[in-house]
Amino acid sequence: MEQVFVSIPIPYFTLRQTDGHGASVFANEGLGKTSGARTVAAFGGCVAPGSTLVHDTENGHNRLVRELGLRSERSNSKLIKRLPDSENPLAAVNRLCCLLRLFLDSHSGFDRAMLDGYLDLFWAMVNPPADKMEKAAFVLDRAMRNPKELRYRDVYEKKPSSGDGAAAL
Repeated sequence: MEQVFVSIPIPYFTLRQTDGHGASVFANEGLGKTSGARTVAAFGGCVAPGSTLVHDTENGHNRLVRELGLRSERSNSKLIKRLPDSENPLAAVNRLCCLLRLFLDSHSGFDRAMLDGYLDLFWAMVNPPADKMEKAAFVLDRAMRNPKELRYRDVYEKKPSSGDGAAAL
């Protein structure tokens, strides 16, 4: 991507916003606290060497800064949370975190095993183009390039409950 790379951890995974111009990248770094190795593996290919990393004081970012030769602008989250949004360097990514939490919480069937699919859908929702028809065409085109076979029987098959051996309606 281009100029600014902003990051913040949230409970399910780490969310990253890149570019500084509104385009964002989201990747699943796995459960638990992030690490330098996972951060580099997930986002090393998305950040242009020499870019500026605007981030909190999470130590997992240090390896990314070193390996890509990034300029680092660290902000202490305890101090900046008292700032108004207009002065908070992480305000844009904080807003994305809030929206992502709302998005995931609104799906009662959310399954962490399918997190990458949810991130892809959220990415399509929050990134350009702004025109809804272009966005719909993009999503449909992407879906058509990734065909999956779903049998009628599989759709209506019930998962057995504990102690119940019934597997179908």
